[in-house]
Amino acid sequence: MCSWSNESKKQNERYITTKDLKELLGLSIDDYVYNGKFRRFDFERETITKAINEINKISNINVFFKKNKENGKVKNYEFTWTQKDKLNNDNHTKQNDNKRQSLNDMQKQILLDNIDGH
Repeated sequence: MCSWSNESKKQNERYITTKDLKELLGLSIDDYVYNGKFRRFDFERETITKAINEINKISNINVFFKKNKENGKVKNYEFTWTQKDKLNNDNHTKQNDNKRQSLNDMQKQILLDNIDGH
């Protein structure tokens, strides 16, 4: 997401479809499909929400997401992120230096790489 950022904006945003998000995270088309039905709640809880919570804890940005619907179906996910304030960021970085090294979940790392530029 670092490459998605615009330095002059206070808030950045990116829209991505479920299919593209699953591909970005290295998931197959069949992941989170049970009995022929896509389990969106599980997908969001186990991938998006967990990754964003981890990113918000260890990085210098705050990331949020929401679903955009069209005709009752999810059209895409909207990710927004902002820089944390400088004072908070300095303290945050010192407290979390070791947490970055402990991440080993591939999906979280992919999102973190795209958001934070590491």
